[in-house]
Amino acid sequence: MLASQNSFSRVLGPTSRTRLARRCLSTTRPKQVVEKRRSSALVHASLKSNEALPDWLSGGKQFSREVLTAYEIGNASFGPKVFTAGAFLLPLMAALPTSLGDCVRGQAASETLAVLAGNSALVFVLMAFMKSQAAERTRKLERLATELALGDMKVASTDRLGNEKVLSLRDLRNSRRVALLYGTPEKVNRDLVEAQVYRRRLEASSIIVIPVVEDSQDRVDAIPSGYTMMPPADKTWVAFPLDSARQGFDVTAYFQQLLKESTNNEGAYITLGLEGRVRGSGEGSPRWDTLLSTFPQQLLDSAGMQISKSNTKYRENGLETATDDVAKAVLEVHENFYAALAKGDETLMSSLWVAPGESSPVTAYEKKGARLDSWATVLREDRRPIGMTVGDADVLIGPDGRIAYVTSLETVTTKTTLLATQRLELVEGHWRVVQHQTIPYGKDIIAKIVLTCDARGCVALPAKAVASSVSARNFKLK
Repeated sequence: MLASQNSFSRVLGPTSRTRLARRCLSTTRPKQVVEKRRSSALVHASLKSNEALPDWLSGGKQFSREVLTAYEIGNASFGPKVFTAGAFLLPLMAALPTSLGDCVRGQAASETLAVLAGNSALVFVLMAFMKSQAAERTRKLERLATELALGDMKVASTDRLGNEKVLSLRDLRNSRRVALLYGTPEKVNRDLVEAQVYRRRLEASSIIVIPVVEDSQDRVDAIPSGYTMMPPADKTWVAFPLDSARQGFDVTAYFQQLLKESTNNEGAYITLGLEGRVRGSGEGSPRWDTLLSTFPQQLLDSAGMQISKSNTKYRENGLETATDDVAKAVLEVHENFYAALAKGDETLMSSLWVAPGESSPVTAYEKKGARLDSWATVLREDRRPIGMTVGDADVLIGPDGRIAYVTSLETVTTKTTLLATQRLELVEGHWRVVQHQTIPYGKDIIAKIVLTCDARGCVALPAKAVASSVSARNFKLK
């Protein structure tokens, strides 16, 4: 989350960031059902994925069997379209010599010229169509080759028993989705801290986070120390690239090639689906709730979202309650927020917030043209969510005990599920909400709108506009 970057960076300090840099891979410069079916086919194809085959429709360029198989799965209409165009082209080309001969001999000149011109035009159109299809095929194959090359990247992960496993990203297909983070040690450290807020949501969506850090030679513990997790969590949501000596894949060159035309110099992120294809990417740092919402298939049970049940401690009125006094105090504010929302209690709502400053994301979005609806408007009976339930609250307390995050799942009367995130700060001994954001999240849901609120009210924004730190900074509403 964008609002947390500076606070956590100060909390962690340079020592933790240095340890993180030593852990990750060395680089030198910044620079659903259908999904499972595709993934299964690619797994079989990858058995011979290193075998390069010439593709004559692409001018003899060579592509791996894996790439060609992926193209055939996603572009089944290419063959029929080209075959149909060829079936019309061949007889037209065969008729051209006869038409040309008739013109030379002067037989029915006007009619013959009309036929010749018509046939020639059709031949030209069909040949241009087939050429454009072949060029499009080449572009798609080259893009696929770039995306699927990540399958050769090797990572080390830890299972729930604490055993380390070395796997390639190709081995993770059909079982895990991937989020790759790239940038400076400080940037990747911030990304991991922010991802930790959503660690259980990442696990529930079978997403594994892989940091790739510049200017690093060795490996260290990536999870910043000093965090109190309520409930406790393991590290199955994160894996680390092997060092360059054992890698066998030049991750440095891969990201440098992707960023060669970038002027932001803020790193990047890439997400991969179950089939190993790129689902999303962006410059800068990802907004994790938006990233989670881009994966349409989540792990659900009959009651709704399945979130690491082994981590659950207690439940009370649909919200998890931790035994830690600090977490209890945080959850009390969280529950009061939803009580005020349900009752339309503007007085209670206003008592829960920290006064926003110029650094508030809502202030920045308002300056970019977003409309701010005050809490008086949001809490009106015809506007507030009637009958909404909230559950699966998860609390993370910062190492200094002054910053906290709560993620929870909202379910409205239409059974649509939303992921809510609150950032709180300890102000004069009391926890106060700094920021609240909500985004659609659940099975077969792809979010288009994200709601962000502060003490004054809420703004609704296009999810794509705030998907990353760079896009959030650069977008402007009309």
